Amino acid sequence: MLLSTNAWRGKRHNSNGRQRVGFEIEISASQTQCPYFSGDQIYADDVPDLAFGAIQELGIELTGKSRIDLLTNAYSKYSKGGSRGALVEDRGIWRNRTGFTVNIGTGGNHLINFDEFAAAYCMAWNPRLWQGEGGLHEQLRKKPKTPPTELFAKEKRRELELESEKLLSFYSSVQSFSRLVANISTYMFFDDHEVTDDWNLTVDWAQRVAASELGSSIVRNGILGYWAFQDRGNRAPDEKDSLTGVVSEYFSSHGKNAKALDLALSKRSWSFCSATAPLITFLDTRTKRVKAEERIQTYLSDDSLASLSAGSNTALVSTEEITKLTSEISDTPERPIIIVTPTPIFSCMAIEGIKESVSSTTRDIHPLPSEFVDAEHWLANPKSFLNACTLLSALGEKQVLILSGDVHFSFALSAKIRFRGGDDIQIIQVTSSAVQNEQPPPLKALLEMFGTTWGEHRNSFSFWFRDGQDPVFFSDLHNKEAQYDRLKMVLGIPTIECFSSLEPLHEPLPAIGPLSAPQRAIETRNTVGFLQFFGNEGQHQLLTNLPNGTLRSRPLFFRLSAK
Repeated sequence: MLLSTNAWRGKRHNSNGRQRVGFEIEISASQTQCPYFSGDQIYADDVPDLAFGAIQELGIELTGKSRIDLLTNAYSKYSKGGSRGALVEDRGIWRNRTGFTVNIGTGGNHLINFDEFAAAYCMAWNPRLWQGEGGLHEQLRKKPKTPPTELFAKEKRRELELESEKLLSFYSSVQSFSRLVANISTYMFFDDHEVTDDWNLTVDWAQRVAASELGSSIVRNGILGYWAFQDRGNRAPDEKDSLTGVVSEYFSSHGKNAKALDLALSKRSWSFCSATAPLITFLDTRTKRVKAEERIQTYLSDDSLASLSAGSNTALVSTEEITKLTSEISDTPERPIIIVTPTPIFSCMAIEGIKESVSSTTRDIHPLPSEFVDAEHWLANPKSFLNACTLLSALGEKQVLILSGDVHFSFALSAKIRFRGGDDIQIIQVTSSAVQNEQPPPLKALLEMFGTTWGEHRNSFSFWFRDGQDPVFFSDLHNKEAQYDRLKMVLGIPTIECFSSLEPLHEPLPAIGPLSAPQRAIETRNTVGFLQFFGNEGQHQLLTNLPNGTLRSRPLFFRLSAK
């Protein structure tokens, strides 16, 4: 996302890490810019065939004598390109050596050794590493060759040619991107693909991978790659990093103190606050996930349905992490609060409800269905959302801006959280898609259908948390106001009550018969969010690159109040 402000003057520091793909911000005080990226800057689980060899060669050159090879002895045959699917792809309980859930067909070039992660980051940010005689750029400009006797040789050749075209396009963007961020403070954060697809998706996933020596070693290397090439650039230049010593010892001992390093990585708080005004808080939702076994009920009445299904047994953030982060944010004088989460806290319930139906009904049988549908949105387990509400309540803010991504479509949402006996908190959440990986056309059509806003309902919903009882969910698509009030009287006054609705991004669609014309609230094309501040006035738009120019969505205006 791009965040721009001409009212607050923020501090600046140089960022050593440089990310390539994800989500950006721009903060402007006297035209100062600040891009931020909220995850999936590299795809460690899906490296292109044509780039894999170059990454391996560069990795060996980078690490030299300190190189730690996880593929010696029994795993040495998996060092070649395209061979690693048998190690990391989700092929069932008996054939998966890592515990990962990488999709079959995309894990053949999964990064494994630290030198490979390091090389992938370097090539993502530095165009010079593609150049030179025999370099990757020169190789890509030649037509890929396939053995004449290979079955379906023409189809394979065309597949490689398309991959070559995409990589050349990426190389061009690397050149432009490196110039863009060379003198601009840049913030970046991880999601899952910096390590592996669905990293720490559930507690069951984490325990399964921890029991695999190879799986836990790959995760360790992925985290080290993020620390070295992204996280360190988020910190102030004079900030002492406690990981430096233990990482140096790990490589100098050729991996003998892996347990000490794993302990240090697990204790580290990856959440951080930017050195800007307004303050931007980046919330880690990957490494501090905890087991949460709440059983969620379904409430039925004569004329309405009120339910909230638990699609996962995992809360995205622990209570301890929320408490620690709340203390850090409360000590800072800057207002208002802007929170960045890799995945949106408030979901489009019409879409997430499909996931919950699958995962909640099968969770007692086996946890894998929850992993199959990626049930890791905040409301997949209400404990996650309750922790988020606790954070917002403790900050005492009247208004909060939440920035997120990851879901491969874009939307804006307004919400109000009402605490019993306390003040209301107004929420604005803007969610941008990934820069790459658009959904296939059939899914795009389905998302856009679910993301239309009709009349006053505007695809809205609300839910409650009550003392010592299960959460209750109400959808305004099914509940009229009178029915909602009647159920409220039956079920009791909630401790926390939340109201949320999608905001329209596009003009109304053509009318369908006698029905009123809906507005689009979801953008399925790849987007970049552009956020501007003028004092405490804000404006957000989605920018989408099209063949005939740049499409700007309808602007969303809002006010952020400061203490």
